Amino acid sequence: MAAALAQHLSAGNVHVRSAGSKPADKINPMAVQVLAERGITLTEAYPKPLTNDVADPNDQPIDRVRDIRDELQARITALLRDLNI
Repeated sequence: MAAALAQHLSAGNVHVRSAGSKPADKINPMAVQVLAERGITLTEAYPKPLTNDVADPNDQPIDRVRDIRDELQARITALLRDLNI
């Protein structure tokens, strides 16, 4: 979700790499759903491993997945603002 949000919010001005905390064999359908609520589609994304500790939407209720999305969006927005992007 973080990569899709960063790509969307930066209007393509940031090179984004994607990874997940516990990658599965496919993108979490609820992650796809909550990003679609913001007009973001995940068409070519696939799970990849990540070493940092981040919230994982897997097996979470939709409201928790929305919370994760919103937290990621706030962090990315702050980062883009700090980078003047």
